[in-house]
Amino acid sequence: MEWWKKEPLRFECQKGCAVCCSRPGVVYFTANDIVAAAQFLSVTPAEFKGKYLVSAGGEWYVDVGDKPCFFLGDSGCRIHPAKPQQCRSYPFWRENLQTRRSWKVTGEICPGIDIGPMVPLDTIMDFFEKDA
Repeated sequence: MEWWKKEPLRFECQKGCAVCCSRPGVVYFTANDIVAAAQFLSVTPAEFKGKYLVSAGGEWYVDVGDKPCFFLGDSGCRIHPAKPQQCRSYPFWRENLQTRRSWKVTGEICPGIDIGPMVPLDTIMDFFEKDA
């Protein structure tokens, strides 16, 4: 059994932080994410993909590179109500939960780890199911 299923995890996003939005990498958008973000921005999914996303291997994503995410504005995420599953599930990514050490290392980057309320196990498991 995974260690995090036996020990409660605490997490609470910290106001004004956005460290996770400023790290290098890519942000993947599922088909549902594309529809939700497009609706939020009042554009069609095709327009959203054409304007904001890159496609490779059948996947759509924002290539963050070494700059903050394009959707990160002065007041936080510009598409927060419709942000993609990858963003909603952070920091509960498989690689961050592999070991207690990997969770602690993630906590060195993310100030919300190990503070705030306990996150229900069902919530974490739901993130994994949606990630599959």
